[in-house]
Amino acid sequence: MSLFHDPELLKQIIIDHYRNPQHQGLTKGKDYSCIDSNVETCLDDFKIEMLIKNNSVEDANFEGVGCAVSTAAIDILISLIKHQKLEEAITILSEYFKVIEGIQYNENMMKEANAFKTIYQHANRINCAKMPAISLLRLIKEKF
Repeated sequence: MSLFHDPELLKQIIIDHYRNPQHQGLTKGKDYSCIDSNVETCLDDFKIEMLIKNNSVEDANFEGVGCAVSTAAIDILISLIKHQKLEEAITILSEYFKVIEGIQYNENMMKEANAFKTIYQHANRINCAKMPAISLLRLIKEKF
């Protein structure tokens, strides 16, 4: 049985990334693209920056305020797409949307993003989980 089938572990992954995000803090480098990311139905409000070089996501970071779901989602998604070719990053984000929608997806590819696999059952949290992926995808598509 996969560890990603343990509801307590999945909850702990979200809590850990909310309390101790690995990618929080902007570099404000001149070569970074930046986007404001927010959900109109709540107070989540982030600024996300991304450095794309040689057709790859070289770096990405964020700052702002959000609920546990949106903060953990940004942090986990950055971990998944960082150092990936743009095409692979788009594939990862597309697969993540399947997780959020509750349809069949590649569990191995999603790694810690599996923590969101029941989010589709909580209508009030779906936008919190989607917003980071939508924003990251926009940043990538600006350069792709």
